[in-house]
Amino acid sequence: MGFRVLPTDTAHAAGQERQSRISRRSAFRDVAIAVLIGLFAFVVYNANLRSIPAADTYAARYMPFSILRDHKVVLDSIVREVAQGRKPPEAQGQVETAAWMLKGPGGHLVSLYPVAVPVVVAPLYLPAVHFLSARGWEPLLFDKVARVMEKLCASLMAAGSVMLFYLLLRRRCEPRTAVFLTAIYAFGTTTWVISSQALWMHGLA
Repeated sequence: MGFRVLPTDTAHAAGQERQSRISRRSAFRDVAIAVLIGLFAFVVYNANLRSIPAADTYAARYMPFSILRDHKVVLDSIVREVAQGRKPPEAQGQVETAAWMLKGPGGHLVSLYPVAVPVVVAPLYLPAVHFLSARGWEPLLFDKVARVMEKLCASLMAAGSVMLFYLLLRRRCEPRTAVFLTAIYAFGTTTWVISSQALWMHGLA
């Protein structure tokens, strides 16, 4: 005894297939818009062609080189660069020293701030490490490359957060509203003026 497919079943299946195609096109469009917004934000964040760091970010700027070259998160091999002309501290709280570093276990110099950000962005520093290995780790060149990498990585993380923000908004609102709110987040908050300019410890937050 065979089963007969009713017209209503066929129509229902066709409707589901059509809805599935529409959903896939909508998802693809959302991803494309998110990427375009992220790329635009990345360009804007780098338009000033310089980083805007502070003492909080010095260790994060250079630590990826130590991780990739020396396989360490301590600052012993990059202390001159991280100290930025100040004397490395012998104890925490010393005056006229690089207070963003301190003596850790075994006498190693470590960052006063969390190391999550430099650890996460370390793979992005691989081209810079290869470049410096080929050209030589001359201090001025090293510092210049480190500053460029810090700015690029910080702005890349900020632009990535802009893309994710848009995709999250699309779960709750229409594309036009999502674009408007994303633009406010990207260019009307500290995402632009702070997070995209240097490797702050809250860069991944």
